This record gives sequence, structure tokens and C-alpha cells, in this order.
Amino acid sequence: MYTVTGIVFNAKQPSSIIIDGHVLHEGDAVYGATIVKITADSAELRQNGQQWTVRPGASYRGSTLVSPGN
Repeated sequence: MYTVTGIVFNAKQPSSIIIDGHVLHEGDAVYGATIVKITADSAELRQNGQQWTVRPGASYRGSTLVSPGN
């Protein structure tokens, strides 16, 4: 299980997503999934041909939402 704790979005510079305390960028891998795209309020991850959306404050097990957060 992993938790998305935040997104730092900047349209002019590379954006970041924070998952389990790790600051990651598009193209980085986390728990076997690749971060495909980061937007102001979500990010797209891909693993084994499956793509899904994650949002800050929520916890996931793979592509499955476990806890929606706030």
C-alpha cells in the first residue's frame, strides 16, 4: 500500500508528486509503476499496460483505491 501525500505542480518546470515521502517526477518508477503524467490535482501511473489516476491524500494498493483520504 502507498499514500500520495502531495503534488507540486508547475506548468513551466517539471512537476513533482510525493508518494510515501519520496519526491518523484514524470518518468520515475515507484513500486514497479511508472509516473506517466503529473497535473495540478492528480497523476497518471502505468504498470504492465494498465494505467490509473492517483490523487493526494489517498492510499492505494496497486491501482486500487484503499482509502480516499479527505
